[in-house]
Amino acid sequence: MSWALGAARVGSALALAPAGKPARAWATGGTAHNLAGLERIKGCTGDQRLTTQELSVLAARLLAKPARDLARHSGEDRSRIEILPPGLLIIAAILAHYGLKELTVVPEGLREGMAAAAFEDGDDWWRDPSQKG
Repeated sequence: MSWALGAARVGSALALAPAGKPARAWATGGTAHNLAGLERIKGCTGDQRLTTQELSVLAARLLAKPARDLARHSGEDRSRIEILPPGLLIIAAILAHYGLKELTVVPEGLREGMAAAAFEDGDDWWRDPSQKG
């Protein structure tokens, strides 16, 4: 699939995304962590930020250099680097859709967030706070 077609598909999917004006974005999971790793901030404790400018530079690097070279330089797994460009496209498109200039890569995953929410809110952890009551 071409990049233009991929971008069009991401744009179509985002057209169905909820409207809103979020103040910030967080990302977790393999793509976010590996992109942060390519920026050599992997292993840092606490929040890690990636700006849209940094994502643009990363996209150019991912498309310009073979994955094996990037893997050798960054220490990331080659097979993981090979699938980063589509994930980067999706992340960048989401940021653009919501008018955000950066995201924070958090070390915790969804499971940790779900466990923390269940600890705090009990059986209603998954409900929208505005709908609880």
